[in-house]
Amino acid sequence: MRIESFVKAKNQISHFIQNHAYHGFSIVNLRDIFYSNREEWEIAEYRKTHHFIDFLLKEGILIKLNLSREKIIYIKPGFNNFNISKAIKKDSYLAYFSAVSIHNLTLQIPKVIYSCVDRIYTNHQLSELTQERIDKSFSKPQRVSNNFYSYNNFKFYFFEKKIEHTEIGVIHNTNNDIKYTDLERTLIDIAIKPMYAGGVFEVLEAFKKSKKRLNVTKMKSYLDQFNYLYPYNQVIGFYLEIAEYNANQINIFYEKEKQFSFYLTHNIANKKFSKKWKIYYPLGIKPF
Repeated sequence: MRIESFVKAKNQISHFIQNHAYHGFSIVNLRDIFYSNREEWEIAEYRKTHHFIDFLLKEGILIKLNLSREKIIYIKPGFNNFNISKAIKKDSYLAYFSAVSIHNLTLQIPKVIYSCVDRIYTNHQLSELTQERIDKSFSKPQRVSNNFYSYNNFKFYFFEKKIEHTEIGVIHNTNNDIKYTDLERTLIDIAIKPMYAGGVFEVLEAFKKSKKRLNVTKMKSYLDQFNYLYPYNQVIGFYLEIAEYNANQINIFYEKEKQFSFYLTHNIANKKFSKKWKIYYPLGIKPF
């Protein structure tokens, strides 16, 4: 009795998938795998990609996940939410509160996964910054992204970052098939967009818990590479001082001549002002 070609190649296929660097796959990924290996596996000519996928699911080699917005991914058993995020967008890396969680800077168990995708953007002209423009922008609530997928009561958000150098401060964990921002990059990101980290008080706690591990010089190097229009050095210096870092670390972000007054976050209802850092901050954050 003739043995079906997929069954005959089961051990080879299973070994290939189990040892693949990806934990999750799209249909395109699986199509490429199938047509690149079908001769070696001696798969019958009439078999197509959908037969291959059906076989993987039937044998429990992969699991099919139906996400919102008609998105389908195929993932190895024992997956976690970070693997799902990476499977949705292969070139993404975990950031904001997801990275905060990875670095053990919070006790909260988030129901939202945040990831970024970098896009090279070099031919841009920086707009002229004015105090009026800053005040107007930060008097409004920060815009919330609607670019997310959902699965099993979790939301998976993706942000596109237009920068001159890709993956600044990004760690590659090949064993778990995830990428995530390192400690220094994580604190920059959440200081800039605290709404994606639980708010300014959560950000402050993250700075406090990072005190023994944070490389402030590396952090400043990252910030210089990003070359942001807004004066985020004032924001980070403010957090460092409130979190009681030493003077040498704080002074890396201190510039005596600060052209603009800035804001710790958007739409502050009851705000106070730090003359040293020229920063408006919410009432409730302790003064120096």
